[in-house]
Amino acid sequence: MSTFKFSLERVRQLRQRAEKEAAINLARAQVTEHEAQATAEHAAEQTRRASEVLSKTPGSVTKIGELRPMALLRERLGEVERAAEKAQADATAQVAVGTRTLGAAMQARRALDRLHDKQLGSWKADESRDELAVMDEIARVRASHDDPNRRS
Repeated sequence: MSTFKFSLERVRQLRQRAEKEAAINLARAQVTEHEAQATAEHAAEQTRRASEVLSKTPGSVTKIGELRPMALLRERLGEVERAAEKAQADATAQVAVGTRTLGAAMQARRALDRLHDKQLGSWKADESRDELAVMDEIARVRASHDDPNRRS
């Protein structure tokens, strides 16, 4: 009985490794996206709090010397918030790319797995057929030796 050899086993192993790497990269991108989302939420909260502090109670007077620093602070907080939102959008895009990459890697690996299974099934059928032929030949040989009509 021979052993089964899949001619594309090395390619199949490479596809499995690529799929595993794509899954790891996707997980990393998801972690980065989660962190970017938390950063964006934190920046939005800081902007909201600063706006509350800078917006004095109704009827209070803002001094002219305070207007410029307040405007600069609001501008800077807006820049931080926009940068955090952009980082979150970039991270979300990386998750989408990672998802597509993983899907393609899984599809490629599954195609090779199906081919492997098909060839393994054919090999097993051939091995069974060969084994049956050998058993039939043994039975014929025994039958010819045990034949009572046969004279020794």
